Amino acid sequence: MDPGNWAISIAGGSLYNYQLLSVILISNLMAIVLQSLTARLGIATGRDLAQACRDHYSKPVNFGLWILCELAIAACDLAEVIGSAIALNLLFGLPLLYGVLITSFDVILVLMLQNKGFRYIEAIVI
Repeated sequence: MDPGNWAISIAGGSLYNYQLLSVILISNLMAIVLQSLTARLGIATGRDLAQACRDHYSKPVNFGLWILCELAIAACDLAEVIGSAIALNLLFGLPLLYGVLITSFDVILVLMLQNKGFRYIEAIVI
């Protein structure tokens, strides 16, 4: 569990006690169902969800799905950046703005080194 989720879990638990456990259970069950369905799609057809959508839907619908997927990816990335900034704040006392800037620089650096080979990325992680 990353520090952002940990901080949210502690705050939610202190406010709502066990009332949120049903939400956690339902969301985990939905994740299991969706992962099972996508695994079945991949095993049965050899295609991923994007390829199956491209084959079965029109271009405007595919464009709308693409926009929604990009928004979901951006929301997930934003949560990771904020979680990393909170981790740097908890570990080193850095202000959140500096944590976001450091995390953003780290992501850009890893993306730049991605073309040079995997060994450079491994060296940064180590």
